Amino acid sequence: QVGFRARAIMGPSKFSAVTHLVVFTSMQVLTYFDRAALSQFLAPITLAYNLSSTEQGLLGSIFTAGFTVAAPLLGYLGQKHPMQAIGGGLLVWCVANGCIALLGNEGDGWFVELLLCRVLGGVGEAGFCALAPLVIDGSAPEGRRGLFLGVYYMAIFMGQAIGFIGCGALAGALSEWKSLKFVFLAEGVLMLPLALLCVLAPGKFLTSGRADDDAPLTTRRSLARSTMLERPSIAERVSVRVSEALTVSLVERARSQIRTSQIGVVARPPPSLPEQLRMLASNSVFVFSVLGIAAYTFLVQGVGFWTPTFVQALLHMSQSDTGYLLGAITVFGGIGGAMTGSTLLDKLLSKEESTFSAPPGARLEAAAKITTGFSILALPCVVPLAFIAAKIPFFMLLLVAQFCLFATTTPGVVMILEGVPEEIRSTALGVEACALHVLGDLPSQFLVGVVASAVSGGAEQGPEYAKGLRTGVFFIACYYTTAVIYFAVAWHLAKMRRKQSPTSVVPPRLPPGGLETFQSTGDRDGSA
Repeated sequence: QVGFRARAIMGPSKFSAVTHLVVFTSMQVLTYFDRAALSQFLAPITLAYNLSSTEQGLLGSIFTAGFTVAAPLLGYLGQKHPMQAIGGGLLVWCVANGCIALLGNEGDGWFVELLLCRVLGGVGEAGFCALAPLVIDGSAPEGRRGLFLGVYYMAIFMGQAIGFIGCGALAGALSEWKSLKFVFLAEGVLMLPLALLCVLAPGKFLTSGRADDDAPLTTRRSLARSTMLERPSIAERVSVRVSEALTVSLVERARSQIRTSQIGVVARPPPSLPEQLRMLASNSVFVFSVLGIAAYTFLVQGVGFWTPTFVQALLHMSQSDTGYLLGAITVFGGIGGAMTGSTLLDKLLSKEESTFSAPPGARLEAAAKITTGFSILALPCVVPLAFIAAKIPFFMLLLVAQFCLFATTTPGVVMILEGVPEEIRSTALGVEACALHVLGDLPSQFLVGVVASAVSGGAEQGPEYAKGLRTGVFFIACYYTTAVIYFAVAWHLAKMRRKQSPTSVVPPRLPPGGLETFQSTGDRDGSA
């Protein structure tokens, strides 16, 4: 009976933190491979469906239209059933990508059907992007939460790199859309088992608390048993079970007190959606963080979508060579930057982090500081890109720019998570995803095409077309200056919030020796 009570407290068997990370990282790789594939196949699609520059930009932006509409709603609905929302959305994504393979090979009429498939793909991906960071942050071990988020966001660049290199090589070898469109079907087939896992086995995922909650219990169990004889008596085994059950109960009680002191809300139903939106709109740290991330997305997605076309038109490189170079730069710059930002976040917190978590506001302030710093470093690298005609300086500057930009990825998301109350974080991520697309890649990809067409006078090649692309890229690079301003304001507000928050003492986690060690330590300190 005592053993049953201990197992009831521990809860049902869950996937480990590493398993969570592997599943969501694999999903992230596939979703961003999909985006890179569309970018690399833009020229064959244009030839097959007779697209203008404006229609090419619309093809990139329409995906985010569906994403934008669905993200806040799925973020709110995912508060109760996050894994079902993630898995169900990705099943829609699989169907939408599979339908692309059924489209006609050429002719103007099929462009509308392609747009519809991309819209549905954006709707399907919205729940995953809004809820996955929350699940990973909640399942990661303390002290490595930034690292786990960094690995997850590193998958963005892995997916883009694989897409740029692989799809660039395929486009160079096959060249025709009628063959290349089956790549999207393959993406759906690979994503299908991961989506079904979320839908059919949601209870295996840890959607609240820490994945390492049982780690101290396991350590206590092994240490307690190592002091016994090889065949302990029944009384000794019962004693250990009682100690474990009481230890877990005490840990849960301490964790509940911490949530009360840091969040101010314990086990109450979340507010209604209108009330949550009102709370977010009145949260200045959240508002400026979202505005900064949206301006960052305006640059990254706009330049990322048009870079293969930009390089081929202005630097006169082949499609396959462009894919290899951009893939390599994405690997070293993107992955290196993402891991640097997330590791630095954990390092900044390590000095003041207690056994459970950092003091209130410390993680938010550290994330804002890193985001602002790397945004300032990236600014002088992105603005000159539109005017560099030599290959080596262009790609070197692009590498440094990617490193600095993507170092802000994990800290930027942490600003959203830590800047709002815990019970509305999933809605906050959904609203953030909606805002960054409405103000970010939804207009930027389309506007570059519009500017290129206006400046070039409708020309699709030659010097005038190159001039139009330069103007469009320069426009979105200049807009990035607003991101630096927004992040700096959010950092200032985070510091003000931390100064105004009451200082709280975080109760320590029980030592590996169990209750006896905890009591003896307290006796020595005179506090038990």
